[in-house]
Amino acid sequence: MNEIVLGGIVVFFALLLIGRRIGDRNSKAMACSERERLVDTFARLRMVHIVPLVFIMIWYFAGTRFIGVGGDTVLHSVYCLLCLYMAAVNGIVYMRLRREGYSREYLRGFLISRALTFAGLVVLIASLLIGGR
Repeated sequence: MNEIVLGGIVVFFALLLIGRRIGDRNSKAMACSERERLVDTFARLRMVHIVPLVFIMIWYFAGTRFIGVGGDTVLHSVYCLLCLYMAAVNGIVYMRLRREGYSREYLRGFLISRALTFAGLVVLIASLLIGGR
């Protein structure tokens, strides 16, 4: 593992932890009734969010083992699919939160938390692409 990949991993985990901390602080600022409503709002969506990840995993294994597509091509497509998945899920969640009428402060904290996590993922993928050669 070279310095670029190691740096990408460190930045990814740092941004992930910072984003998680902001998200936790954001959730703790909510009233108990709002937190319960939040859990109820997304109870059904949790299972649905797993389905695209399963398809991405199937694509990766099928592409590298059975189809004979180049390993780099499959890996790069998985990176892109993961970024698209993350952006789509967070967009859906944000729109649902807005529709449910959550406060602007909560929505702002949600966006900051998710943006940091997404930025960390992009840095990690970029470091793997650049440093993995």
